[in-house]
Amino acid sequence: MSDQAITIIEPTVLDQERVKLLSNYHAQDHLAKWMAFDKRQSKNVEVIYYPAAWRLYELSLRYGDANFSCEIAYMDAEKDFVIIKARLYLGASYEASPKKAEAYKQGRLTELDRVETKAKARAARDFGIGTEHALDMDDLEAGSVEGGAESPKVKVVNSDKPSSVQPSSDLAKTPLGQRMLRAKAVGYIVGSTPEELKASWEIQIKQIFGELLSEEELSKSANLARINGSIESHIRLNGKAAVAAK
Repeated sequence: MSDQAITIIEPTVLDQERVKLLSNYHAQDHLAKWMAFDKRQSKNVEVIYYPAAWRLYELSLRYGDANFSCEIAYMDAEKDFVIIKARLYLGASYEASPKKAEAYKQGRLTELDRVETKAKARAARDFGIGTEHALDMDDLEAGSVEGGAESPKVKVVNSDKPSSVQPSSDLAKTPLGQRMLRAKAVGYIVGSTPEELKASWEIQIKQIFGELLSEEELSKSANLARINGSIESHIRLNGKAAVAAK
């Protein structure tokens, strides 16, 4: 028998926490559903969509060393048009990664952040994230299906998890809402639509507490303090100036 020593790599605390979060994560809890009129079938059909923000969150849980690099492949400022190329890889570089993916996404230049997020989510499909419900719906936001004479109003069916997001007009009236406004101001949560902001906020809540909590639970002093601490850590790490929501 060989006397060669065997090195055992112990998982880090972050890895253990990531595995714990993954074990409790279920993509079906975050599917957006609504009814839309299908012209080809001449009837209403249910659309099921896995939002890009949640796909990227699942990716981060399944692949702790996943990284992205994005660049503008084409841009026409006059026509407000841009094409983003996103590369997804594991480890330090795309070239040395044992698993990699590349995807393109086009959209409005004035919505560059959204287009970049969609490009990343499209690349994540090659890693098995959202292959069933991502479809080609990246251009179609939950709650924003284009209406018409033969198209009914969109109805979005939220998950059964407790909601921690209030109407935007009421945010500044509560301590929790004030923290949400602050989180948006400093880039702690991102999105250009209410649905994207909601998904981004819920991702952060799950990272802080390990699960989604109701507004009543989040509004408790101890939990508000934990949210504050997470936002302040984000500000320090990203070097952004704090913008308080009063």
